[in-house]
This record gives sequence, C-alpha cells and structure tokens, in this order.
Amino acid sequence: MLNNLNQNALQHFAVAAWTIWNDRNAEIHGEGQKPVTILVSSVGQYVTEYNQAQQRLRDTVPRPSQKWKPPKPGFVKVNFDGALDIRAATGGIGIVFRDEKGMIIGAKATNSPCLDDPFFAEAKAALYALIFAYEMGFQKIEVEGNALSIIKQIQEIGTNIPSSEISLKK
Repeated sequence: MLNNLNQNALQHFAVAAWTIWNDRNAEIHGEGQKPVTILVSSVGQYVTEYNQAQQRLRDTVPRPSQKWKPPKPGFVKVNFDGALDIRAATGGIGIVFRDEKGMIIGAKATNSPCLDDPFFAEAKAALYALIFAYEMGFQKIEVEGNALSIIKQIQEIGTNIPSSEISLKK
C-alpha cells in the first residue's frame, strides 16, 4: 500500500500516524485527547511546516563550488573555517590538515566565545590554523579557507616561515 503513495501522501500518512500515536500517548498519561478536527488540521500544518523548513535548508545550505585539491608534493594543506552564532555571540573554529594523498594528518575544533563578526571568526580560525601548523611542526603548508580577504591579508603580512616554504591559496 505505501509503495503506491506519492511523496505528499506518504508525508501526510506518516504525520497522521505520529499524530494519532502522540494523541493516544497523551490520553494514556492523563492529558486527555484532542478533538479529531484539531488532529486532522494539525497534520496538514505539520507537513506544511516540514516542507517549508526543508525548502529553507535547500535555499541556505551552501553548495561546494569546487573540489578539494591536494597540496604540492612535500606540502601539507590546512583548511580552516570559522562558524558564528550571532545571537549567542559565540562560535567555533575548525581546522583540518591533509597530506598530498588527502589523508587527514591533523585536525582541531574548538568553541570560541565572544564572536560577533563573521570576518573576525574567519580571521581567528586562520590564526589558529597557523599556530596549530607551527605546533604540529609543519613547515611547508598551503592555507585554504573561505575568506579570500583573510588569505590575502596573510599573504601581505607574511610570516616567519620563508616564502619559498609557504603557499597560500583561496
């Protein structure tokens, strides 16, 4: 029977089954049953809400624009990213090191309180990536991140690592 249902009908069926189960649970635990008209209208509302949330996800989740490329032979590639929750003024930082075969040879993730600016979150992630590279003993690195302006500023400022041993890429 379920194999013959289209996507919309299947969603309504699943939500209706859950709604009936949930209402039955409420009655068993002394919370009373809801009128059938309320249950039926809530099924449609739940399905609509779910589909709208799914559409928002499809509209907001970034799609990778390019495939990861390995670093030059003898180099390690570090990818960094800063994430931000502006409402909570907090965020996180992620760093991944890969060798020329794409194998992960180092990774780090950390919470970062007091973040309220996307640029600062990316800048902090880039700084932590360079510090972590130093701590791991990596001397020949390619740096890759989402914020081109951060990468350019790293190139302009330079580092204590000789320029022949660092390759910075967007």
